[in-house]
Amino acid sequence: MVIGQRSHYIQNELKLIRKQLGTKIGFVDKYTDVRIDQYELGLRTSKGKVIKTMTQVLGICPETFNTSNIGRYYDLIHSLFALKDIYNLKVDRLDE
Repeated sequence: MVIGQRSHYIQNELKLIRKQLGTKIGFVDKYTDVRIDQYELGLRTSKGKVIKTMTQVLGICPETFNTSNIGRYYDLIHSLFALKDIYNLKVDRLDE
């Protein structure tokens, strides 16, 4: 899942509109919502500083946006959360 799609999902969960998110990230022009829309659609790629600020504003760890690498346990867990979000899966407890 690309950064924009994850950002959009989390933004919806937090009930933030694009303009609010853009303003909190530090975009100051009147096209703040358009810039966020471009990130969500994949028309604009995020720079490291924007990603760091976005994760801080959304209250998530940066690894949330990096779900393609599952070489570590931590990455696998984030990938599973992404799959849960994409396919609206419900996780049930099977045992202790």
